[in-house]
Amino acid sequence: MKCIEGYHKQKLPSENFFEVIQYIKYHDAGIVKRMSKKNRLEKLLEMVEMELKMKNLEGKDYGYDNIPELRRANIG
Repeated sequence: MKCIEGYHKQKLPSENFFEVIQYIKYHDAGIVKRMSKKNRLEKLLEMVEMELKMKNLEGKDYGYDNIPELRRANIG
């Protein structure tokens, strides 16, 4: 995950290779988890936005009921 934006250099306090790898693993796992939560939130907001748009379209009266030609074409 270090190849994505937000990469930053760090000086790790340990010379132990295993500790450094563990730190990187859990650090990256936290970033991935936060990114996935952000994506879920964005998806939910998009769904709410689409639902609001649909409700606005359903609530509008375009006057088609008063035009006989359109009413007949839609019935048959």
